[in-house]
Amino acid sequence: MPREQADLYRMLRSRGFLAEVVMEPIRLIEPFELTQEERHHFATYEDLPASALDRLAKQAHRNDAIVGAIANAPERSILVFANSVDHAVALTARLSLLGIRARAVSAETDRSARRDAVAAFRNGEIRVVCNAAVFTSGFDAPGVEMILISRPVFSPVRFMQMVGRGLRGPRNGSTAKCRIVTVRDNIDIYQGRDPLDWGRRYYE
Repeated sequence: MPREQADLYRMLRSRGFLAEVVMEPIRLIEPFELTQEERHHFATYEDLPASALDRLAKQAHRNDAIVGAIANAPERSILVFANSVDHAVALTARLSLLGIRARAVSAETDRSARRDAVAAFRNGEIRVVCNAAVFTSGFDAPGVEMILISRPVFSPVRFMQMVGRGLRGPRNGSTAKCRIVTVRDNIDIYQGRDPLDWGRRYYE
């Protein structure tokens, strides 16, 4: 990203148009091994295939960490980027069992149901929206206080699209601060590709 854009962000943040961003990882120490087919897919597309995302989404310790981070969060409005549709549904079910008002939304969700979920999120009727790849861009929900990115992201552009859902500041009708929490899996191909490190360099 051009240096000028980082400087522009700092200026807009100082004037209250954009929120202060605080970035935190959920670091997992258990190694995650990719198959040869998954490595080939990553080498070709620089992204994890659905098979790897699904296996990550089924790891109990990983989901425990995600649910725990949400349950212990002080923020009132949380947007989660899940690994898949099934993962969004599973996280929503676990949060609901804890008494946390949550809704799962994906491209498979009926449009009217999706609009209802967004409206409920905006007015505070639900605290957490677990989404699967539908709110990367074009989603406007003033007041998002925390974004949790569960899906491994290797593209700075995609990462900042996700972060952008919480960038609106108080002079844009939103909050002064947004906490960005990312699940940092122990995958060897992450080396040198962690967008969290890149984001910190420009946005903290």
